[in-house]
Amino acid sequence: RVELDSIVCNAAVSACGKGGEWARALGLLAQMAVIHVELNSFTFVSAISSCAKVGEWAQAVGLLADMSANRVENHLVTWTAAIDACGKGGEWARAFELLAQMAASREKLDIVTYKSAILACTTDGEWARALGLMSQMGAMRVESDTAIYNAASIACRNGGEWARTWGLLADMAANRLELDTSTYQIAYHAAINHFAKGGQWARAVNLLATMAASRVESTTFVYKETARACEKHGEWDQALGVLAKMEANSVELDTLTYNALVSACGKGGQWALAVGLLAKMAASRVELDSITYEAAVGACKHGSTWMHALALFEEYSSAFPQPAGVSLGTVIDACKSANSWALACSLLDRELKRWRALDSFGVTGPRSVDQTQLWEGKPQVLFLHHGVLAVLKQPCISTQKVIEQVHDHLQQFGGPGVTCVSRLDRETSGVLLTALGSKASTSANYILAQFAGRLAAKTYHCLCSGSILGSPGSGGFRSAPLSKTEDDDGAPVVRVSLADGLEAGTLLLVKACYQLTDPDMMQHESFTLVEVKPVTGRTHQIRIHLASVGRPLVSDFLYSSQALDRESRWCPRVFLHCSRVVVRDETGSLCRVDAQLTPDLLRALGTLRKSE
Repeated sequence: RVELDSIVCNAAVSACGKGGEWARALGLLAQMAVIHVELNSFTFVSAISSCAKVGEWAQAVGLLADMSANRVENHLVTWTAAIDACGKGGEWARAFELLAQMAASREKLDIVTYKSAILACTTDGEWARALGLMSQMGAMRVESDTAIYNAASIACRNGGEWARTWGLLADMAANRLELDTSTYQIAYHAAINHFAKGGQWARAVNLLATMAASRVESTTFVYKETARACEKHGEWDQALGVLAKMEANSVELDTLTYNALVSACGKGGQWALAVGLLAKMAASRVELDSITYEAAVGACKHGSTWMHALALFEEYSSAFPQPAGVSLGTVIDACKSANSWALACSLLDRELKRWRALDSFGVTGPRSVDQTQLWEGKPQVLFLHHGVLAVLKQPCISTQKVIEQVHDHLQQFGGPGVTCVSRLDRETSGVLLTALGSKASTSANYILAQFAGRLAAKTYHCLCSGSILGSPGSGGFRSAPLSKTEDDDGAPVVRVSLADGLEAGTLLLVKACYQLTDPDMMQHESFTLVEVKPVTGRTHQIRIHLASVGRPLVSDFLYSSQALDRESRWCPRVFLHCSRVVVRDETGSLCRVDAQLTPDLLRALGTLRKSE
């Protein structure tokens, strides 16, 4: 019988750590305590390091506390290992707490400790903290190396600070540090990801070409992001160029990349190429998911291609039996465009029956109960019947926040969840339609199908500035393709674009004309109250369509170049209100939900003088 001592046990703990068996390493620590084998710093270093490998930060931090309890002195290696564990576990705040404790114990930080701390900043893109640590390294005369710069660059990339990533690359060159392949890849990744989010496809494509010319190996991520940038604007030929580069460089194509390519072809009106990509996916044994089919169905929604859209939808339904309201609506819209109304109606009825058979929620229960009497507080319920729930959205609150409020209230009564089927901008008030049930429920998908198939109707009222749009009772139709990108904060920005915009149409009806006398300017300003019915449902459609004809909405700081400071005095937010939504519930009954102008908009109108 061989007696166990610290050396044997420490070797076993170390072996478990190197093998990724952190739980076994901790088990050995517990056994050592039971059999009274001394736990020393080497024991804890091995155990904490084993936790660090798999990001078990809570266990690592707990082991640091155990060291104090067992009167084992903490030293640089154990601190660093615990910080490394916090970083890999995505707990950058914990890592910084440990750094503060190290400073309090006057433990000197070395380059490995700093690297672990900076790596902890990469998960959540805490770029400012990463750069702060680099500055601290300079102050403490700890020299940075390539690995430190790469870690900080990743933090900047993940935080959306692509320009800072390139700044770090320039600093490395100035300091004569080795710029390896990873260094360049991080910088290119950051820039291409930024351009992809902003829809700047040309810059993304050019950077991809620059990478190739510089002999910097492109990764699957870079190709995906470039394809996504092309997809946003329907640049199908550029997207297929990315595909050719991937194939030439033997880069494996996955479902996500193919989905972007199919969608790009669809937005570019190249339905045959989109369908061809599906065949290519099948031949390459790349999985076709629901998004693949949705993109392909969307590519075939125009003109004579409706039969292809229908065939793809049938294939989609067979592969994925769960309700797919948006794709069904796309097919219905395509059938309508080809004057195949009977087919569109029969398809909607058939899918409704099939979905009901799959829907565990059914059409009973809370759908037929009037819960408005139980409702207290906000948001106000406007309509509730057979899976259709409409509430009054107040201004300056996001749609998501309202949905959460409704969900929380229903949960108090043991009711079902709710699904968002239509959205309103943050500053827009009025009817917000939701569906009782989950995203996979019949109620949600039946309403989504109506919106996608242009069978649902929404009416808005807005007040626009500029010359009078027309006399009351006059109307018109505004048609201009719209293209959507994102600003640096990820907020949508829409513009009229004949080159890459999606079709968008808006019906306009003048309801009243107003004037306002500005005593400071000694002039009259004209305003028009307009009833608006969007034929399509593009982001910011009403706002940009009216702004594009010189009639921006009052207090629209995003799309107006008018005297917004003066307007905001009497109308603090965008004058836009959803006054009516019309859909059908699962029984076929027409549901019309109305909402009068909110008090703030009525007060704004009250400051104006109505024109005769």
